Amino acid sequence: GSFPADLSANDSIRFHWDASSDNTKYISIKGNGRTRVEFQATHDCPVGPGEVEILGVDIEYDINDEGLDASSQSYEYNPDESFVFLGKCDGCTACEIYTRLQFDPKNGVLDLNLISLTFSVEYDSSKVVQGEFDYEWHTSGYCWMRDSQNRRYGRSLEESNTYVLLDLSDG
Repeated sequence: GSFPADLSANDSIRFHWDASSDNTKYISIKGNGRTRVEFQATHDCPVGPGEVEILGVDIEYDINDEGLDASSQSYEYNPDESFVFLGKCDGCTACEIYTRLQFDPKNGVLDLNLISLTFSVEYDSSKVVQGEFDYEWHTSGYCWMRDSQNRRYGRSLEESNTYVLLDLSDG
């Protein structure tokens, strides 16, 4: 898919992930490994300013688990492995919006349930590509929630998680 965006028009950007478009489902992630929520959208820009990196410590996030049993939630946000990149990626001909939020197990247990995830960052809009562009995204790129098993390169780690889409009436 694609969407228009002008990163120079504002000094902040907000992202929102829903488990379902009709708000009847939630995502349950259980296991003993980390989980990452990643998204990348790009457009061709052979010339442009460098990339602006927003560190994970500067990301504000909110997990909507309203109506779910929050007593079992067990995770820790990892700001050292989380980021938002805006602009021309290093060594390539694309400008990007690239995000990652990482959640680690707490005391060896990952139990994360969410109806939606919202996060936002502030940045200096004078340091990003100027103007509106159509950014393209696809599921063969970075647009997923995934665990420690790096299936993209065939590397398997010892930790693993299960990801299940459930009806809110089951939560």
